[in-house]
Amino acid sequence: MIHLSIDLETYSDVNLKKAGLYRYVQSPAFEILLFAYSFDGAPTQVIDMAQGEKIPLEVIHALTDPQCLKHAYNAAFEWYCLSKYMGAQLPPSQWRDTMLHGLYAGYTAGLDATGRALGIPECFPCIRSEDLPQMAAWVEANPVYPVPAIFGKEDFIRVARRVMP
Repeated sequence: MIHLSIDLETYSDVNLKKAGLYRYVQSPAFEILLFAYSFDGAPTQVIDMAQGEKIPLEVIHALTDPQCLKHAYNAAFEWYCLSKYMGAQLPPSQWRDTMLHGLYAGYTAGLDATGRALGIPECFPCIRSEDLPQMAAWVEANPVYPVPAIFGKEDFIRVARRVMP
């Protein structure tokens, strides 16, 4: 059995929390921006679909292969988004929800609550304002950084400030 772990970053002009998954995905403005995947625990690959990159053929085949279990946190989201992308409903029986697995193991639902339960801090006092320009330069200069550059130094600094005390 092959295991394919998946995480999507998406965009829609519809508010997901207010309108729900169906309306969010059915919006004409809906798109998959980033497609992250890993086969059998191998290093994660990230496809920058917002920049025109395509999902590799081996992944497309795996999405419909009954010998491949698909894993995602809140799998219904990835399943529905990818069903729309593929133009056909993917078999739900081939998906495993790591959030539900976490609930079974005694963790809480949702990434925020799970992070709190695991003791992952919401802010990092070790990050100082004077460090941000250098940190932004390291991210942009690192050719093996697993996330495609989708914003500049100013955007990095703005996001980093959100995790500072």
